[in-house]
Amino acid sequence: MDEQANSPINPKSGFNSSAKTFHNLRPPIHLPPEKLLSQQLNMLSHSMPTTLLISPANPISTESEISHQISLSNPVIAFAISKTCHKLPKLKHGTILIDSPEFDSIITMSPAATTARQDSKRLQNLMAVIAGYYPFKQERKSPTVMLYTVPYFHVFGFFYSFKSVALSETVVVMERFDLKKMLRAVEKF
Repeated sequence: MDEQANSPINPKSGFNSSAKTFHNLRPPIHLPPEKLLSQQLNMLSHSMPTTLLISPANPISTESEISHQISLSNPVIAFAISKTCHKLPKLKHGTILIDSPEFDSIITMSPAATTARQDSKRLQNLMAVIAGYYPFKQERKSPTVMLYTVPYFHVFGFFYSFKSVALSETVVVMERFDLKKMLRAVEKF
């Protein structure tokens, strides 16, 4: 109690009057020790390729837009659906059709997948962002159910899907927005 009373940090605003700075009032995020992370990354570097770029495209993109995105990421393999695979050039390891009965679903993302001209960006803080959701997780008697109407190729939809996995939420995904179906899903879940 004395420690808090003598602290120059205002507990309501986080302002430190002696340093003239603000401090975060959120609970700290406990990440693994740096030594452990560097050991794991060192072990992984021997068993995995050193570079991986996952860059999905908006399914309504034109062939020109897809060509531009391909020139940014230089892929060796593509995942597509049968309706849009004709927009892709021949790649070193080909194109895998994800709507094929032999394929198991995966999640891919692109931080710049919008209807605008695409740009290539790195996402280096994914785990820290996901860990940031934990302090806000509320204990509930019934499970949290999220209705996703945002497309997964968009970064917003991508982050929400990872948040739901990290927080063990139930997710209802709509292939295409339909008000009646959405209201039925809300009623059901």
